[in-house]
Amino acid sequence: MKKILLISISLFFLSGCSLLMGEELVRVDVDKLSEHSEDYSETVTVMLEEGKVYAIWTDMDVSYGGLDAFKFMVNFSSKDAGISTGSGLWTKQANTTVNKVSKTIGGKTTERYSAKIGEFVPTATGEYNMKAKLDSSGMVSEIRNADIFLTEK
Repeated sequence: MKKILLISISLFFLSGCSLLMGEELVRVDVDKLSEHSEDYSETVTVMLEEGKVYAIWTDMDVSYGGLDAFKFMVNFSSKDAGISTGSGLWTKQANTTVNKVSKTIGGKTTERYSAKIGEFVPTATGEYNMKAKLDSSGMVSEIRNADIFLTEK
């Protein structure tokens, strides 16, 4: 009986993140700060449905001094629908944060986490291009990982 309970609990925790985040559709590797307004990542393409709500998540692994002020600029465009839209999404204004590990030693903070930072609802079904860039007003010392990914539930 104890083994069955232990296995059930283990399976629940293993599937917990995918249940919370949803199925990942596409990922954009940013991994550096933007130095210019046109410093966007590579463009990735994904098929999206009109009216469906897609969650925008980030995976962050960074070190910084002072206050954290990371903002992703995410741009969606579609030739099929004739749409181009962009928005600034602050990582600290996340609706949901999971797997967060944070430590501060001598004024330097190191953080690793996944966070839901926004949503996108297409106004037409079609193929969308997605690209992103990362801005910061803080004193960043290292970016080990800074990805944006789109999920659907």
